[in-house]
Amino acid sequence: MSLGLSMVQEPQSSKVVVCGPTIPKKCVAATNYRGMCFIQENNEFKPLIPSPNYRDCLGQIDIAFLLDGSGSVGTSNFGIMKSFVTNVIKRFTERDGQFAIAQYSRDCTIHYNFIQLKIEDPTWESKVTGIQDFGGGTHTAAAIQKLVNELFTSAGGARPLAKKILLVITDGESQDRSLLTDAVSQAEAKNIVRFAIGVGNAFNNFRAKEELNTIASDPDIDHVFKVTDFNALNNILQKLEENIIGIEGTQTSGDSSRMEFAQDGFSTAFTSYGSVLVSAVGAFQWKGGYQEYVPSSSFQTGNKHESYLGYSMAVATVSGISYAILGAPRYKHQGQVIVSQIRTNQHKELEFPRVVHNNYSIIFPIQ
Repeated sequence: MSLGLSMVQEPQSSKVVVCGPTIPKKCVAATNYRGMCFIQENNEFKPLIPSPNYRDCLGQIDIAFLLDGSGSVGTSNFGIMKSFVTNVIKRFTERDGQFAIAQYSRDCTIHYNFIQLKIEDPTWESKVTGIQDFGGGTHTAAAIQKLVNELFTSAGGARPLAKKILLVITDGESQDRSLLTDAVSQAEAKNIVRFAIGVGNAFNNFRAKEELNTIASDPDIDHVFKVTDFNALNNILQKLEENIIGIEGTQTSGDSSRMEFAQDGFSTAFTSYGSVLVSAVGAFQWKGGYQEYVPSSSFQTGNKHESYLGYSMAVATVSGISYAILGAPRYKHQGQVIVSQIRTNQHKELEFPRVVHNNYSIIFPIQ
């Protein structure tokens, strides 16, 4: 755990903080690296920071795809839809995810439940591409209801603690619209988060748009997607992944990792308020950042991937106000220093330095 990698004593008291930022925890997809800091004052240890609960593995996620196989889609577009499904699955292979695929037209068939489609199986992609389209009508409500009752169950392989995600992809309005509200209510009662993806011009009219909004969870802006044609599906991959990650974790960031490799306690410092600052260089895909450990505080994240904000940290006090001074040595491969006023969102960035030397000059501009 590298205990002692960072260590600091408060000058005005006997309080000492000692941190070990590299505590491994083996999870399904990867080994997480969180940290832990011990605070000692008057020969007594305070509660650990961060709480050991925060070192838990990333939560489970069960994602089901409900594909429109009606006659208006056609075999060629159905093939594009299947490619989109495989691309979505590939974006979640490093997480503790399960996947299921169903198709609907007049009737609904669950081709693979959460038990039958395993990404550890080298043939999983061929299983997806081998699904044949049905043709026929568009009975969306009945299909959703079938998945609620038969797929998102223990018999269907759904896990009780997993986040439940349903992705509905369709190219037109349903023919059982009157049953849609009830079907969606049943999904809501099971805490199934629904994304609706509308393909084509059919969703330019108000009635069709409202149907997508009915299918999808609230808020619509995060759960409804519309694309011009099936070839444009891959254009929403990144945003769809970000929004699903936002459900799985604690915030929508779009980062491929959040606090799994944070290395809390890489640097630490005391403020003039007597509180402790702890940096986490690996947070949010190595953006880094820091947190002041007081009630209602939140993690202050860096703004650039792979920048390692908090690799070094110090505190300066001016007129009773504490400022955190943090180094980000990999910021744009040049490095950066940020001065942040603690307990506010105000900060200044010191850009790449320029020093006068022979024919070169370097200054320290402040934004």
